[in-house]
Amino acid sequence: MRALLLLPRLMILTPPRPCARIARLRTTPMAQFDQSFDAQPPSEKQFEYAQSLALQSSTAMPPEAHTDRSVCSTFIDDCRSKMPPSTKQLAFAEKLAEGSGIALPPNAQVNMVVCSEFIDQQLAAQNGGVPGTTGGGMGGSAAGRYRVKIASVR
Repeated sequence: MRALLLLPRLMILTPPRPCARIARLRTTPMAQFDQSFDAQPPSEKQFEYAQSLALQSSTAMPPEAHTDRSVCSTFIDDCRSKMPPSTKQLAFAEKLAEGSGIALPPNAQVNMVVCSEFIDQQLAAQNGGVPGTTGGGMGGSAAGRYRVKIASVR
């Protein structure tokens, strides 16, 4: 019984030994981590979305988009800025504008990104100034995609 009582004291008095993984991290140069981080491939959904935008806009995807997530993301952003909004997106923006008593921005009818930003601004204004998240996924805010109201925390 006394041996069990001494065990916690011995554990406290002895300094911890670094495990092999921590020792490897201490000796590995940081540049190695940066290189592996930058070369991540796009997710399947991201790549499929980029392919569908390339077909819709008749734009060739850069060859690096197959292997580099950041190149694929940049390509998606470029294509979205050249695409018109969908009919549902435009109808939702017009409904928000009519409900607020304001006009749509002039480029909202021809530019998907401008229309998305307008929708996000209007949803934030309706929900007590809580901004929507832009970018990511198929575009627009999460509130717009799932038609939820964001409650403000006070």
